[in-house]
Amino acid sequence: MSMKKLPVLALTAILLAAAGCQSQGAGNGSDQVKMQRTVGRDQLLQTMDQITAPSMPVNIMEQSDEQIVAWVKQIDEWTHRVLSSPVTGEVDRYGMEEMRKRLGQLYSPEMADRQIAYFYRRNEQLGTYQAYSTKAMLGLRSEWGEYEVKKSRGEDGVYRLTVRGTNVQQDAAKSTMLHESAYRPEDGRLRIIEFKTSS
Repeated sequence: MSMKKLPVLALTAILLAAAGCQSQGAGNGSDQVKMQRTVGRDQLLQTMDQITAPSMPVNIMEQSDEQIVAWVKQIDEWTHRVLSSPVTGEVDRYGMEEMRKRLGQLYSPEMADRQIAYFYRRNEQLGTYQAYSTKAMLGLRSEWGEYEVKKSRGEDGVYRLTVRGTNVQQDAAKSTMLHESAYRPEDGRLRIIEFKTSS
């Protein structure tokens, strides 16, 4: 190798190293922006503390169909507000644990995890959870003209509830909603072990 080529090679190496640093810096900056969007535990607790959970009395199953539908809608509304409480749609793992605990006020651990999985995906690179859509809504949040309520209790003591909603449009087209849920009595109150809505 001639002596004349050495300065050129050295300069090339310096330029490549500088480009690599710039690229790495840009990547770190991008991660910092993403982390700034992440809602942490304390901020999430402040938001969720303003959301009052519905009561879960066992005797709700003895109430009228209208009262039962209103109660199920309250659960649906509360669930949506808890899940969407991170205003940026992104939460860290500590905040997610608090959200899981909050959902546990009404839901069994398994059902709470299913609600979270429906609403969030985990970003393995950042270790955060990101909402699929901050506008995600459940079918019960719509108004339906007519409701049909069926309730039963199995030998295991679990209450099962089915709510069908129907809307008839001016052109006679019909849209329907189906809600199915199950509740297990625990310490004088109900615990949700199933809660799903399709329309």
